[in-house]
Amino acid sequence: MAQTLPMEQRGVSASSDERCPRGYIKDFKAAIKGCSEEIQENPQAAWAYYIRGQVNSQMRNGSSAAIADLTKAIELEPRNETYLQYRAILFIDSKAFEDAIADVNKSIELNPKNAYGYVVRAIVHVRRGNHEEAAEECNRALKIDPAEKLCNMYLASPPPTKR
Repeated sequence: MAQTLPMEQRGVSASSDERCPRGYIKDFKAAIKGCSEEIQENPQAAWAYYIRGQVNSQMRNGSSAAIADLTKAIELEPRNETYLQYRAILFIDSKAFEDAIADVNKSIELNPKNAYGYVVRAIVHVRRGNHEEAAEECNRALKIDPAEKLCNMYLASPPPTKR
């Protein structure tokens, strides 16, 4: 499960949060710089690696930098399902499907009641062309969260036919 301690108990101050923001990010370059500064000051700040990885992926700075940051965040907080799921998405984008499956399986193992883990696993199956498996994962996700939009949309439209 994701860490739920207050920011202060995780070594995060209000100034840290301003420097490496955790909400809507307006200035990607400033966020990268701020997160890098935070990491220099506090190398155990898993959340700073996570945010820097997210921003790198949003800026299309190459998935290797984003994956490296997420890998460090996971090393620091190996039980954080959010970090595992996000790295799985990065692996999917890199077509590293086996790595994506390993991460998402670990996230589901940590929290089997998190529908998003099944959604991510469905995405892997779709990208591999395994539509039956994707539908099964979507059905698992929808049992947990009937309002899950991506799976509802996927199941409402027929999968592409093979030619």
